Amino acid sequence: KAPAKPEKIHIVDGKRQQNVGISISRFRSSHQEIKKSIMRIDDTILSLERSKALMAMVPTEDETTMLRGYTGDLSLLTDEDQFLYEMTTIP
Repeated sequence: KAPAKPEKIHIVDGKRQQNVGISISRFRSSHQEIKKSIMRIDDTILSLERSKALMAMVPTEDETTMLRGYTGDLSLLTDEDQFLYEMTTIP
């Protein structure tokens, strides 16, 4: 019998997670690629619509505190939480 996959860890609430998941799926890019596009202000990737979607996904102060307070294995976070965690590292 194959070992069970570890449960994914949820940090942000379910509805927020769902909204972030829908938005990031539209990018069809890795979290790191999205972050690089933001850092470079790459308008070939960041259209007005995508920029607005990203603005809606900026982690709140509480989410940032919770995400930065997580000290476990980042790969165990849900995809959405991993994305939000990556966004907290943007200066």
